[in-house]
Amino acid sequence: MPRLAAGALLFDRYRLQRRIGRGGTADVWQARDERLDRTVAIKALHPHLLPDAASRARFAAEARAAAGLSHPAIVPVYDVIEDTDPPAIVLAFVDGSTLAQRLRHDGAVPAPVAASIAADVAGALAHAHRAGVVHRDVKPGNVLIDRDGRVQLVDFGIARLLADAAARETVAGQVMGTLRSMSPEQLAGASVAGGRDLSALGVVL
Repeated sequence: MPRLAAGALLFDRYRLQRRIGRGGTADVWQARDERLDRTVAIKALHPHLLPDAASRARFAAEARAAAGLSHPAIVPVYDVIEDTDPPAIVLAFVDGSTLAQRLRHDGAVPAPVAASIAADVAGALAHAHRAGVVHRDVKPGNVLIDRDGRVQLVDFGIARLLADAAARETVAGQVMGTLRSMSPEQLAGASVAGGRDLSALGVVL
């Protein structure tokens, strides 16, 4: 795989344009799909999170589950690339900002707007839970708002994989996750279920 840099062509298809995000788990790039002539987002996971074939297989399974979700408030997954270093997910490009960025820039939003955002996210979660997919990391940074005000939730399923990967590097008994949005059950070490997503959504609201 070529070095991640503007102008690089990934997988003989995606031309990187600019990096739009960087975190502890992945780099996110805006790219052009030269086969379908559309803008996409590519999330290239850091290699240390998927050190072996078993973890890559789990990544592929989680990503495919997320790709099976179809809802107006869920960012679509277009492609899953598992046999490269690093593995990557190709998503629809959302031209806008995260709720976290909006809160940092503008402060708390009016209550009716907050309720509308939460209702959209709740609809996305209900759809995913019916399909057996739990997000595990509902937070303002994973809620995208485009320039038309449309709300979409990103990173379905992948959060579970990354949490599992992080847990392998953590001492026994340490709880993983975004502390600000953890449910009481999660803090107590209980198994993950859809209720955790709803608890996290309440914290976001």
